[in-house]
Amino acid sequence: MKIRSVKTLQESQELHSVWIDVDGSMRFGNLTPETFVNEAGACRQLLDMYTALTAQLQDIRARLDEANKKLSKSNTRVYQGMRASYGSKSPEYVRAQKTRIYKSSSRRATTTPGTTSSTRTPQA
Repeated sequence: MKIRSVKTLQESQELHSVWIDVDGSMRFGNLTPETFVNEAGACRQLLDMYTALTAQLQDIRARLDEANKKLSKSNTRVYQGMRASYGSKSPEYVRAQKTRIYKSSSRRATTTPGTTSSTRTPQA
């Protein structure tokens, strides 16, 4: 969403000055210089609220990203701990691996077009 309020507010401020200089008693339907200024004030208040909330959201997003990185590292540490404690072929480790959402690309079986076999060679 593109916010054009800053330019619109600048334009209305300049237009209001011209309006007052030309004929401050002129009306355009129900629009008077006073109602025009009130509309601009309401827009300014909303823009200020929007700007403040955007800054808060950016701060929350940065904190969320940092917390997510920390938690992801903890997840990896638990997977590695389970593997070290129980072994890579143990039911405990296999069960833990099933919870993994993000899998390493090096662990994925890859195929070439037209084939169904994995690039890994079976261990004898």
